[in-house]
Amino acid sequence: MSTRFLWMIVIPAVVALFATQPATALHDGDHGGEDPNRIFKIDKKSAVNLRDTIQLNGVTVTKGKYLVEHRVDGNVHFFTFTKIEKPKKGAVVAPVLERIDVRSKMVAATERVKNSRIHTMHEKEFYRVTKIEFIGEDLDHVF
Repeated sequence: MSTRFLWMIVIPAVVALFATQPATALHDGDHGGEDPNRIFKIDKKSAVNLRDTIQLNGVTVTKGKYLVEHRVDGNVHFFTFTKIEKPKKGAVVAPVLERIDVRSKMVAATERVKNSRIHTMHEKEFYRVTKIEFIGEDLDHVF
């Protein structure tokens, strides 16, 4: 009876020891401070949730939910950020709060873009946009 009781204690203790070891072994040190680079994903409906204020070519876009539209006028590429609020119950479309147009420069991408994303770098009180990747294009839009 005491051997059975001993195994009831020893086996769970050994299992717990080995189950937690990989998690602690993979710890890569101090995680203090914020990452100076942040990526905001643009979803399939062209919406992005900016958790922080961003800046593109000196134009400030405050945090919030936006629809991102990419348009081309000749050789000039523009991005329009349209701030929206959550649609009211029963509403078909979200109300538009503001529109911001920003011009970008183009740089050839190393491969065709698979996901739409906004790449940023932290600066003082905002995140400065370094480039925008738009799905299906072979260009990066830099600021």
